[in-house]
Amino acid sequence: MICKASGVSVGNVSECTYINVSTKSPLSFCIEYQDPRCCMPVHEAQIITYYTALMDTGVSCKHDVTNTGHVPLKKVFCSPCSPLAPLYLSPPTNKTFFTSATTFKICRSLAAQVSPELFDHCGFAYVDRVQFCTPKQAIAPGAFFKACGDGDHVCYRQNETQWYCHPSTCGSDVPVGFADVPCFKDTCSSVFKMLNDNRGAKPPFHEDTAMEIVDDEYGKYCLGMASQATDEL
Repeated sequence: MICKASGVSVGNVSECTYINVSTKSPLSFCIEYQDPRCCMPVHEAQIITYYTALMDTGVSCKHDVTNTGHVPLKKVFCSPCSPLAPLYLSPPTNKTFFTSATTFKICRSLAAQVSPELFDHCGFAYVDRVQFCTPKQAIAPGAFFKACGDGDHVCYRQNETQWYCHPSTCGSDVPVGFADVPCFKDTCSSVFKMLNDNRGAKPPFHEDTAMEIVDDEYGKYCLGMASQATDEL
């Protein structure tokens, strides 16, 4: 079985064969993936770094067990360790909106569980995953990742690290993997923006890949699907 996992550098995705990699050292954060798994503790260490940086909002918030969004968000961050991770990458279902050869599929049911509004009471520490020395920006996710209306263009101003909705084309502010076309439903949603933000909830090591929200029953693999057999691997 071939799975994809990251090298130490962000965006440096290499192939790994889990069956040939020792699982002697267990994962301590992404505990649902032990054997088989598609990452090693060194990869998990990066995942922990990115997750804790985003959630660096104070002790009371970090240990808030009442927030139903914490576990699903952790699932998104730990997805590179899943032995099914390669199967989440497939040609886009929405070929009009996405320009990339593949998109990372996230089930609509899971996306709904990490709605940005769930984290508004504590906020996020919005920080660059590569340039950790850059100042953190405290954001209210529900407002920062505000949904666009059907027919708007979803744009991201890189130099200001700011999402915005525009009635016409984005020009140079087109996000990675997107076509400069109007959004509709899922592609207009606030969680869609958050899942496609390298400083937000985009799965680690997939910074150059667009996230696509799909129906749970669309017929192929998506992160969060109810039945995840590994017989195809």
